[in-house]
Amino acid sequence: MKEMLRVFEDASTDLDLWRQRVQQVERPEPGSDLAQDDAVFAHHLISETVRTSLASAGEHLRLVRDGLECGNYYNMSQYSAVRAAIVGATQAVWVLAPDDAMIRRERGLTVITETYVQLRKYHELTLRQAPQLQLSAEKQKRLREQIDWVKSREDAVWDVRTSKAELQGATFIEAAAPVIFPGDVFRQAGLRQSWNILSSDAHVLMWSLAMRTSFVDPPDKNSGLSAGTANGQGLGNLAGWFSLAIQSLRCGWSTFDRRCEGS
Repeated sequence: MKEMLRVFEDASTDLDLWRQRVQQVERPEPGSDLAQDDAVFAHHLISETVRTSLASAGEHLRLVRDGLECGNYYNMSQYSAVRAAIVGATQAVWVLAPDDAMIRRERGLTVITETYVQLRKYHELTLRQAPQLQLSAEKQKRLREQIDWVKSREDAVWDVRTSKAELQGATFIEAAAPVIFPGDVFRQAGLRQSWNILSSDAHVLMWSLAMRTSFVDPPDKNSGLSAGTANGQGLGNLAGWFSLAIQSLRCGWSTFDRRCEGS
């Protein structure tokens, strides 16, 4: 058990430092790669977009660590948290890694586009549900104005973009993997698999949980069903995913710092 917990303990110093770090606003140094990237769309900074991804990843990993420090192991929710951390960290690496500024900016703008698209969809859903939500005519009017504003920002991002690509989690995780684990095809493959396996936990599809379960009874002859237990059985498995996530986050922060350094 102690060996399994070591990966969580070894991450604690970095996680606590990042927690303190994100409490302050950071701006790229003048002349840095990210300062120039930010100039492409001043209404929504690429640097702040990736910094938010990194901050979110750290929060989710602290959530896992804090639970374990209290003696709590959960069969699915901690895996969902690790998945969110991997998504946040790899998304940041995907945006920051390219030395080609055009590629870097297009990726950052792709994330920003998705932010506005999803915000607009949320407001449109709220407006459709106005009767059920008992929204006044005035609130509905403000919602329509907000939708128009979001659309204007959406259009403004598209005006400076160079492609019509949409944000795809599996794609950016796979692209970030060789950057995070250069030459380590085993961990690269594991990082890519996290999108599928940990999504099962996030969407409560059960098959990933079944893979971490010890079945104690022989299967029923008619149904094939069997009772099993998963409580604590997958801690080593969780440690493996956590290790991929923390290394992805370290890569993300180091790349962020490099892109923020002025010339």
